[in-house]
Amino acid sequence: LGWLPASAYALSADALSRRVSQAGGLAGDRAGDTASASAGDSLPTASATTTDFIAKFLNGTGALTDSVIREYAANGRIGVGIFPTSLLHVAAPGQAKLTVEATTGDAQIDFRSSGAGGRSWLFQTGDTSSGLNGLWRLIDSTAGQTRFVIDATGKAGFGVATPLSALHVAAPGQAALRVEATSGDAQINFAATGAGGRTWLFQTGDTASGLNGLWRLIDSTAGQTRFVIDATGKAGFGVATPLSALHVAAPGQAALRVEATSGDAQINFAATGAGGRSWLFQTGDTASTLNGRWRLIDSTAGQERITIDTAGNMGIGTAAPTVRLEVAGDARASGDVIGGTRLCIAAECRSAWPAGGGVTSVAAGTGLTASPSPIIATGTLSFDQTYGDGHYARLGAANTFTANQTINADLIVDTNTLVVDSVNNRVGLGIAPSTAARLEVAGDMRISGLATNGAIFADGSKQTIAMPTLTRVRGINYLVGCDTCSALLDSDDQNDFYINVVGGPMTLLSVTCFSDTAVTPPTININRDDGTPGAILAAPLACPLAGSAPTSIVVGEQSLADTFRLDFNVVAAGGVAKRITVAIKAQVDY
Repeated sequence: LGWLPASAYALSADALSRRVSQAGGLAGDRAGDTASASAGDSLPTASATTTDFIAKFLNGTGALTDSVIREYAANGRIGVGIFPTSLLHVAAPGQAKLTVEATTGDAQIDFRSSGAGGRSWLFQTGDTSSGLNGLWRLIDSTAGQTRFVIDATGKAGFGVATPLSALHVAAPGQAALRVEATSGDAQINFAATGAGGRTWLFQTGDTASGLNGLWRLIDSTAGQTRFVIDATGKAGFGVATPLSALHVAAPGQAALRVEATSGDAQINFAATGAGGRSWLFQTGDTASTLNGRWRLIDSTAGQERITIDTAGNMGIGTAAPTVRLEVAGDARASGDVIGGTRLCIAAECRSAWPAGGGVTSVAAGTGLTASPSPIIATGTLSFDQTYGDGHYARLGAANTFTANQTINADLIVDTNTLVVDSVNNRVGLGIAPSTAARLEVAGDMRISGLATNGAIFADGSKQTIAMPTLTRVRGINYLVGCDTCSALLDSDDQNDFYINVVGGPMTLLSVTCFSDTAVTPPTININRDDGTPGAILAAPLACPLAGSAPTSIVVGEQSLADTFRLDFNVVAAGGVAKRITVAIKAQVDY
C-alpha cells in the first residue's frame, strides 16, 4: 500500500506517469474531489511538500470498493470505510470493526493516558502457551492488578482471577454491587424460566414510588411480598407493615422454627437494661444430654425454672418431674383444684371425702389450725376448749369463718380483730362493740360494692344510683404537635407519655384519635411498655379530622400494672398533619 500525494493531482489525467491496471491495485483521488478514481487510472507521484494523502482499494474484479483509507497530516486522523471524525474512525457495517490476532501467545491492546493522574490499561487474551487458556482479562497495568476477567466457560469475575459462578464479584471491605435509582424504584430481578421456576424481585424506592425507603423481596410469580424491612428497621415475614423489630405472619402454620441438627436448639430473650434478665428457651438431643426435654432457663440466675420431659410431665422448680405436674415449693390456686382419681396431702391420698362431708371431729386438746384456708360448717360447730379470755373460740390467723348455726357465746377472732356480741347482736371490727350501732369500726372503712338501698356516706346520706364501674373509669389524653408546628414525621414517636401512678392495676378499654387534617390522615399505634414494649392495637389506627371510631385493645396487652408505661408510635405521618390528639379509655381495677 502506498500513499498518494494530493499535490500530484495537479497533473492532468493524460500526464500521469504511471497507471495501475491490475485488479487489487491502487487508484487515487484528490482530497475533496467528487469524482472517483477507476481501475487503470494513473497514480500521481508524491512530492516533499505533500500534506494530505488518500487511497482507495480495488476489489478482485478491478472495481472500486467502499474501503477507503485517508490520512490528514494536519490532524493525524485515519478513517477506514468512512471520512474520519476521530483519530481512528472505522466503519464496517455487519462485521467486526477491529481484529487483534496472535497466532501464538497473547493478543492484546494497550490503552495509555500518560498525563498527570493517567493510567495504563490492557485488554488481553491468550492461548495455552501463554498460560491464559482462552481467558480474557482487563488489566490495570499501572497498579499491576487484573480488574475483570471472562474465562473459557463464560464465567465473569470482578476483582477475582478465577470466577466460580456466572458473575463473581470480590470487593473486600466494600459493597460488591450497588443498584441505584435517582428517582422511583431500584430493583434486581431473579428469574428461573424453566419448568417450576419462579421470578423474584429485590426492590426499594423513594417517596415518589410510594415505598418511602422500604426494602422488600417480592415473589413476582405469586404477586406476593415475602419479606420487608421498613425505614425504622422493622422486619416483616408475610406482612407488609411490620409492627415490631421482627414481625412474622404465618396463618395456619408455625411462625418460627428453630432447628439444631445436633446439640441444642434455643432462643435467648435478653433485657439488657437496668433490672433486666436473660431467659432461654431450650431443647436438645441425646448429644446435648437433654434427650428431648424442653426447659425455660433463667440465665441471669443460672436456674432452670420450668421443664417438660418427653413423657409430658411438667416440673416447676424441678428438672426431673415424675408426675404430670410437679412443683418444688408452694403452689397457690385462685380457683378450684379439682382432683381426678385421688387427692393427696403428703402420703395420705383419698378418692372421696368421708361420708357426711367435711371434718367430722377434731381431737380434744389438739386444736384446729386453719391458716390460710377457711373453716366452713353447715352443721353444728362446737368447741371443747375455753381460752383464757373466757371465750369459747379463737381462730387465730384464719381468713374466713362461716357458720349457719347459732353460737350461744361471743365469738372473738384474735384480740378485738373481730368481736361478735351474740347477746346484743352487735359486731365490732378492731373494737368490742359498745354502742347501739349494729356495726362499730375502729379505723377507716371502705365499701367496695353497693347494698340494696345504695352506698352509705360518712354523713349518713345514701347514694341510690349504682355507678361503681363508672366511678373507676379514667380518660388518658395525649397531644403531639401543634397547629403552628411543622408537619409530623414518622420519627416523631414518644416513649413514656403516660405512667400508671394510681397505685394499682388499670385495664385499657379503647383508643380513638384525631388530627388536624382530612387529607392523608396519619396512622398511629400505642405500645404498652412493661420493659418489653408491645402494640395494644391489632392494626395501625388512622386519625382523621373528624376522629376515628374507638377501637378495642389486643387481648393480652390491655392490663396496665402499677408503674407500667405507654409509648406513642407514629406508624405513617402522611406528610400533612401537624397535630394528633389521642384519647384512651381505661378503668382502675381496685
